[in-house]
Amino acid sequence: MGYRKEIRVFVSSPGDCDVERQAVSRVLGELNLTVGEREGLFFSPVRWEDLPPGAGSPQSVIDLHLGAYNILVGIMWMRFGTPIPGGAESGTEHEVQQAMEAWKRVGEPRVMFYFKQDPPEDISAIDAGQLQKVRDFKHTLQASALVQTFHGTSEFESKLRVHLNKLVGHLRAPEAIPSKCVDVLAYEPYDGFHKAFREIVAAHSVPGSGAMLHVVFGSIADICEIPVVIPVGQAFDFWQRGPASVLASFEKIRVAGRNFFDEVERLWPGDDRPKAAGLGHTKYLPLPENSQRLPGVFFVVTTRDLSTDAHHYGMYANTPIEGIDYIIDSVIEATTRHKVSSLALPLLGTGYANVRRTMQEEKLGPLLRQAVTLLAIQSLQKALKDQASTLRRAVIVVFSRAPQSQGEHDLWQAVTRFLGGRTQQRNEQIRQLLSAITD
Repeated sequence: MGYRKEIRVFVSSPGDCDVERQAVSRVLGELNLTVGEREGLFFSPVRWEDLPPGAGSPQSVIDLHLGAYNILVGIMWMRFGTPIPGGAESGTEHEVQQAMEAWKRVGEPRVMFYFKQDPPEDISAIDAGQLQKVRDFKHTLQASALVQTFHGTSEFESKLRVHLNKLVGHLRAPEAIPSKCVDVLAYEPYDGFHKAFREIVAAHSVPGSGAMLHVVFGSIADICEIPVVIPVGQAFDFWQRGPASVLASFEKIRVAGRNFFDEVERLWPGDDRPKAAGLGHTKYLPLPENSQRLPGVFFVVTTRDLSTDAHHYGMYANTPIEGIDYIIDSVIEATTRHKVSSLALPLLGTGYANVRRTMQEEKLGPLLRQAVTLLAIQSLQKALKDQASTLRRAVIVVFSRAPQSQGEHDLWQAVTRFLGGRTQQRNEQIRQLLSAITD
């Protein structure tokens, strides 16, 4: 038997759903003999009762040993559970909250929740307060997760089996995906690219689509022939032009014979720009003939202004790491909206957006750059695989003041480890970096 990708399925529920918990294991075992065998997948149940014991509260022990997983299957009947000291109203609520936060950051785990509708054998066993909490929780979940109801264990098993089968296309191991003919792009985006940029890893051709991903050291303003991404503040005012900023590097570019920013001011006057755009707000500006042969630029808001007072212009608040992930996804969505086939972006959110945090804690700067590089790789790979996306080539440009420095080596090591890891390992690597930055 060849390699089979492990899909870890965490079963989360209060204590009155033991029958359904056992049913999850039966369904996963069945899938391993059918769709798992065919698609190169191995479904592995993860239950709190199978985790090793330890000191501390039950929930802290579960959190300690749980690790990364791909799917959360949640089940509730009449009991909501008991509160966690200083935390959620129940262990199940806590586990779902953790899963949803991870989903927003890294795209896993998927949350599938099932509510049992059967009446109890003993009506007097119903706790009205607990039942109301279950109903409130169901209402909250319906806006952000797959929520289903069921009557009886057989219906639960049937629904779970169908839903997991529908996920196979998203879960299957890369080698299980049927190959097909694709247009293969040139290794080099344009002549001279490899003279201007130092590769962190060799260009990656995305299986199934033939799209290309490049991760390089260099200056984003040296990119030619590919639309570039430029981070700005909420008012698109270009005040972030400090000596080492991404904006300052574009001063050398000539557009229609003018300074880059003079031409941008002419093409997109200040009165036409938003005054307080939200994080991730993206504007694509096509460019006339220019010294870098750029088709256009994407301006994206990465920084929240300190206030709208004039004396605070050019002063910015820290951007949370979750905001950076959202910014990257917003830019990628904009490429499809504008039918752009190639894109070059710097490490968004690592400069002015986090200047206070990184100035106060020098060690956070390298960790932040590593985290954002990995988040960008993850989001771009997903877009490059998507047949509905227009994006066919993406370049991540990491600016480095000190070639062959320890910082460069650490980033190289983080990227190579990430690209060589499985989904669980990738998610855990990002989680550890985010934890080190936010703790």
